[in-house]
Amino acid sequence: MATITIEIDTSRVQALFAGLGAKLTNLSPALTQIGELVVKSVQDNFEQGRSPDGVPWKPSRRAIKQGGKTLLDTGLLRDSLSKRVERDQVVVGVGREYAAIHQFGGSINIKGHTRKLRFRISRTGQSRFAKKSKANFEQDTTVRARTITMPARPYLGVRPADWPKIEDILRRHCLEAQQ
Repeated sequence: MATITIEIDTSRVQALFAGLGAKLTNLSPALTQIGELVVKSVQDNFEQGRSPDGVPWKPSRRAIKQGGKTLLDTGLLRDSLSKRVERDQVVVGVGREYAAIHQFGGSINIKGHTRKLRFRISRTGQSRFAKKSKANFEQDTTVRARTITMPARPYLGVRPADWPKIEDILRRHCLEAQQ
């Protein structure tokens, strides 16, 4: 019986896999897109007043009183959102020290203390609160100790609707790496 041998030079295939592997180890472009998607999604949570899971936040007293939106008085918390792309991950976070109390809830213990109240007293005897520079009368007052309980209003997280978009970004990254 005759023997047929086919010799295959795998150097081209190995080079293709090496190139593909090198492109797939650089996830920075995909992670940047994912970070941008998550930041936008979290910003939407602020606008819609809900958690990433779609649960509406308990309205804050300020929002009820002023007719505004919860966690959006000044917008500083929402506007401090940022993303940081690292070698194999993207980190989305918030740059405000009070961010955690809003995300997870908790209690804030305020110690009793003395505070100066400043007034501007007019010639007719009417008094109004005033800035230090405008005040002509000061009075010390005692503020009692108290605890403020903040409900959790989770805003950071990936929404279920975001996962297919994240998978699509990764799929496109893998396809582009083949070319």
